[in-house]
Amino acid sequence: MSARAVSVRAATLDAVVAVDWSGALTGAERKLWLCEIDDGRVVRLESGRTRDALVDDVIATARRVPRLAAGFDFAFSLPAWFFDTHTLGDAHALWALAARDGEAWLRGPIAPFWGRGRTTRPELPAHVRRTEQDVGERAARRPSSV
Repeated sequence: MSARAVSVRAATLDAVVAVDWSGALTGAERKLWLCEIDDGRVVRLESGRTRDALVDDVIATARRVPRLAAGFDFAFSLPAWFFDTHTLGDAHALWALAARDGEAWLRGPIAPFWGRGRTTRPELPAHVRRTEQDVGERAARRPSSV
């Protein structure tokens, strides 16, 4: 995609909202951030909301701003091998499983998740951490897989 195509598409937006999410067990309100950009300017940069309140805010913004792009810094899905292991047919099935078991995954360690910072990452099969293996030690900042 050319830079010109990106500019044309971006020009059709009224605003952009970016959300820095957190899976923190406690104190998430301090770690959840929302930034709203309108006409190239930051019009809001805020924290202090619960997850539910932050989602409600983004929904309210989408109702107020007709052409809004919203981005969240978490994965909306998981690798294909996870779907196969849990016999999940689609993203809806994944999110139903996450609604039921997600907090237990985060309390972990339950493979392939290893908890909210209280546990160290166990040795995992190669396919689980492919992103880190492909980058190796040469990167200044290492990526982190889901």
